[in-house]
Amino acid sequence: MGSVSHDDEATKDLAKEIHWLSRLGVRLEGSPNGGAIVHHNSESSLVVEVKSKQHLDQPTMELKESVLGKLNESFSLGRWCVKVPRRLCIPDADGLRDRILEESHGSRYSIHPDSKKMCHDLREIYWWEGLKRDIAEFVAKCPNCLQVKVEHQKSGGLL
Repeated sequence: MGSVSHDDEATKDLAKEIHWLSRLGVRLEGSPNGGAIVHHNSESSLVVEVKSKQHLDQPTMELKESVLGKLNESFSLGRWCVKVPRRLCIPDADGLRDRILEESHGSRYSIHPDSKKMCHDLREIYWWEGLKRDIAEFVAKCPNCLQVKVEHQKSGGLL
């Protein structure tokens, strides 16, 4: 990356975009056929936090020991894969599980899904003991979801 002050006008925009990509953690590399290979090594701050707090959760550490001792073949180290590859094992530390549930249920993009949909979505990414139970309890306590249940709505009246 160099200065864009010595470039002509046609390449200044391209250079600015390359600088912008580098600030995002994207690295471009030339390929032998004249194209470009894009490398992106960024990681979610939540994933970094989960990995840093896995040692605080005793069941997670016991699971790690069983994996290292080859006693448990359905798990593997790294991102803590569980039966379905690439599921992150969430420790019960510092409210990480609650934060994940709040974000997946109350974000603008999800619009309060029911427990079945939420369980389907979260099981693709995360794993923890009692995930389905925790989701059902969380959705059952959601004040917005309690207000829009069918039993709280007025009937349409006579037709």
